[in-house]
Amino acid sequence: MGNLSMSMSGYTKLFHSILVSTIWLADDKTRIVWITMLAMADRQGVVEGSVPGLASFARVPVAACRRALTELASPDKDSRSQDHDGRRIEAIDGGWQILNHDKYRQRMGADERREYLRQKQAEHRRRIRQSTHVSDMSTLSTHTEAEADTEAVRTAFDRFWAAYPRKVGKDAALRAWTRLAPGNDLLTAILGALEWQREGWTEPQFIPHPRTWLHQGRWKDERPAPAKVQVQEAWRCPHVTRCPHRYACKTALLLPEKYPVREAS
Repeated sequence: MGNLSMSMSGYTKLFHSILVSTIWLADDKTRIVWITMLAMADRQGVVEGSVPGLASFARVPVAACRRALTELASPDKDSRSQDHDGRRIEAIDGGWQILNHDKYRQRMGADERREYLRQKQAEHRRRIRQSTHVSDMSTLSTHTEAEADTEAVRTAFDRFWAAYPRKVGKDAALRAWTRLAPGNDLLTAILGALEWQREGWTEPQFIPHPRTWLHQGRWKDERPAPAKVQVQEAWRCPHVTRCPHRYACKTALLLPEKYPVREAS
């Protein structure tokens, strides 16, 4: 029997070995009728129809269709498969049965399973390559970002260290700074707080260690209001005999008979 194709899921599959089968040596119309029947066959290999209907599907004259059916139903001693003496079809009620249909259906199922597995394996390998590439790029990106973050933290710490007046415990201060990891806004707040707090740090022993200052969040301290400066008016003694100082003058004002006041000029 020549190589079989099957109509499954809306398509017909032909094995390439049909090209070396004896059916390929038949006349054109017989080959067309055979391939048409393969395309029309259901899952059981049954081709339903009449001779005129099959001829219409195959686009061949009815007489040519009858000759093709006769050849397909006849023994073929040169057929590669000697099942059914090489016959390819037999007439049944309502149409024709393609012989050896199950044999080729099973073969096609095995081929399709192998092709399915091959495609799945290729897809799996492709996903692994993509995943590995993405993972490598992600790892590289993560390392690059981490290095950039570390450099930014260290640069900001150097600015803090330069501004802080008590240079003790630098490593401890750096660890505290790294945990804090301040951004630009916080760095600005820290340096601003140091600017006014340094004015009150006149005794070095009372300046907190930089690690302590960071740990306690001392940049959040409220800046004290500036002290009010009381300006005293210039003292002018009003008495005839000038008093030696302001307080004596106040006492003299209580004794006007003893300490007369000069007349206003």
